[in-house]
Amino acid sequence: MIATAINQVGFKVTGYSELNGWKVVDTSRLEFTERLHCPIDGTLFAVVAVLRSLKYDEQIRVGCCPDCGLVGYIDCPTEASVNRYYASEWIGETEAEAYQKALDFKRQLDERVRFNIEMPFDRVALDRSGTALEIGCGYGNIIHTLQAYGFRSIVGTEACHVRAEAVRKVYCIDVVEGVWPDAAPGTSRCSLIASHHVLEHVYDPAVFI
Repeated sequence: MIATAINQVGFKVTGYSELNGWKVVDTSRLEFTERLHCPIDGTLFAVVAVLRSLKYDEQIRVGCCPDCGLVGYIDCPTEASVNRYYASEWIGETEAEAYQKALDFKRQLDERVRFNIEMPFDRVALDRSGTALEIGCGYGNIIHTLQAYGFRSIVGTEACHVRAEAVRKVYCIDVVEGVWPDAAPGTSRCSLIASHHVLEHVYDPAVFI
C-alpha cells in the first residue's frame, strides 16, 4: 500500500501494490456487522485505529484485545458475506482454469512420488483403513498425498465451487462445498483430518478449531 500523511493525524491511500496474491476488495458490495469483543476470549476490544473513507460516510474500526493482544477489525463483513466472497469471488477463475491448475499440480506431485521425494506423512504412523478428511482441499495437493499413502476413503471440503469441481474430476472423490463436512458420508469417524492454509480464511477461528 502507498500512503501519504494527512495533517499528521492520518493517511490517505494513494495506490495499491499487488503483492503475494493479496488484492483489494470492494467493500461496498459486502454487508458489515460489529464485532465488539475478542473472538478468542470475549474481552471488549479497545479501539486502536479508525479507517475513514474520504469519499463516503464510512469508517472501519480496528481493535486490540487488552488481555490476549489479538488485533482485528471491529467493523467487519458478515459471515454470509465472507462465505459468498470465498465461494465465488476470491480467485475469480473459471472451472476450466481451476481444472487445469489441479492437473498441473497433480503432474508435479506425481514426479515427487516417482522419485521417492519425502512426503508430508513419511514419519507418521497412520491408520489407512479409515476415512481421511481434508478441510479446504484447494486444488487437491493433500488429497494426492493421501491417495499416495494408500487411503481409499477420502473426503474433502472446499468453499470455492470451481476448485471443488476440479478436485472431484481429477481425483474422483467426494468434495463437500463449504467449510464443514456435515453432509459428507462416513466422516463421523476419521483416521485423519488435514487442513492447510485454511485457518486464516475462516470467519471465526475459535469456532472452527
